[in-house]
Amino acid sequence: MTEQEVLAEKVENASPVQLVVMMLEGLDGAFDRGINAIETKEEEALERAVDKARAILTELLATLWGDSEVAISSRQVYIYLNKLVTDAGNRSIKEPLEEAKKVLEPILEGWQHLEKNPSLTEETFSQKGPSIVAGMTYGKGTLNESLMDGDDRLGKG
Repeated sequence: MTEQEVLAEKVENASPVQLVVMMLEGLDGAFDRGINAIETKEEEALERAVDKARAILTELLATLWGDSEVAISSRQVYIYLNKLVTDAGNRSIKEPLEEAKKVLEPILEGWQHLEKNPSLTEETFSQKGPSIVAGMTYGKGTLNESLMDGDDRLGKG
């Protein structure tokens, strides 16, 4: 089995938290490769590292939805990291990538903690709003009452 096939299988079987951890680890690796490319003056390697980092950041941004404080803050961090990566690539200096690694470190550690403690995310996702929803509809001279329980089963009231 090739490295690509192993990675594809790992992605296919990963939880959402594990996918984020994999992307953040890939981002950290891209920062390292970029720093190394600058130190060894390998322009093509730097370009590949910058492109990879920006692609991962784009994917991370695409996973954010809503206007929660967490989503807004995460967007701002990912945009800042993209700015640092772009600056490092344009100027061929490692300081922005070193700064990016410092910013990324606590984020990666937090997601790794969630990965090792899945009960923390299960508690969050299991709190899914009201367990019963009721409503009324009007149809051709009749008033119908509907009730939906927590298992998404629809019944007549």
